[in-house]
Amino acid sequence: MSKENKFPSYSYSFQVDYPGWNSFYVNKQSINTQNELARLDFLEQQIQEMDSYPQALELINKALQENGK
Repeated sequence: MSKENKFPSYSYSFQVDYPGWNSFYVNKQSINTQNELARLDFLEQQIQEMDSYPQALELINKALQENGK
């Protein structure tokens, strides 16, 4: 004797497409990524052009003076 399911299950899904919605976020993320990469390139160029690091030297000298050297 087969047991009949009194509560059959249903499954459904739907998708609502908003024109331009996904491309807005993808484009914004792409622009943010490009801006961040350009900023990193700029900072890297500045660091490469430095021939001394005054703040680092100041910290080293301060540490050496505190240790009595």
